[in-house]
Parts: sequence; C-alpha cells; structure tokens
Amino acid sequence: MGTADWTQVQGLPVARPAWVVAEMVAEGADLEHMQMIVVDAKRHRLDTEELRSRLGELGPRGVRALEALA
Repeated sequence: MGTADWTQVQGLPVARPAWVVAEMVAEGADLEHMQMIVVDAKRHRLDTEELRSRLGELGPRGVRALEALA
C-alpha cells in the first residue's frame, strides 16, 4: 500500500474506498456483498474511475467484478 492509497478524513488517515474494494475483490470477496459496499461508497465520494482502474489490474476476476459492480 502506497501513500496514494490513503486519504485524510477528519484528520485521520483512511484507506481510499477504491483500494479497499479492489483488495477485497482480489482476496475473493463475494461480489454480491461487494455491490452493497460499492453502492454505499458511491454516496461517500467513491472515485469510480480509480475503482475501474484498480479492478482492471486484477485480471479475469477484476473483469468479472467490473461487470458485476457496474
């Protein structure tokens, strides 16, 4: 995890939502559950372009996640 994977929220370092989702997908998280997380994250400034980019780096599972989470 690099410094670009973090942001500041109320003065605290927090992992960026796109990074969290991509990591969970990479670890095999259930895509139906991830849909709920993505919908909620979109309400809280999820960078969807960053998410697409990160999932695209995951190969076939990332492509399936992109289709399921779109």
